[in-house]
Amino acid sequence: MMKKIILFVMLLVQSLAFTQESFIRKYTKYRFLFENQAEKSKEANITVVFNQNNKEGITTYSASGKKVDSYEVYDITEHKTKEGYKYQLISVIIIESKWTFPGEKVFFQFFDDLDILRLVLSSELTVEYYN
Repeated sequence: MMKKIILFVMLLVQSLAFTQESFIRKYTKYRFLFENQAEKSKEANITVVFNQNNKEGITTYSASGKKVDSYEVYDITEHKTKEGYKYQLISVIIIESKWTFPGEKVFFQFFDDLDILRLVLSSELTVEYYN
């Protein structure tokens, strides 16, 4: 019985440690990067909600407030570019998306200091959101 209580407490502490607060970023432009070659920027009004309802996930909304995509987070690691810019590499599973199919694993690069979010769909294709 004591082992079950200790296991329960450990699982509870671990789940509380990974609970993230919700936060929002708004982006006014996006562009596609094909094999690291940037296309022309397009105007957008995209709202990205991180950890909505304190669940580890990412949801994007259009200017009208309609949900566009949703992703379930399964891993987050910290990195730096060669130039020294810090970013989080957020590994996600697609729940629903206009870009690709549910169940696929893709990545976000979140540059909070630069106000850039990249959705890495493959080694050749990335969607970059920025202001």
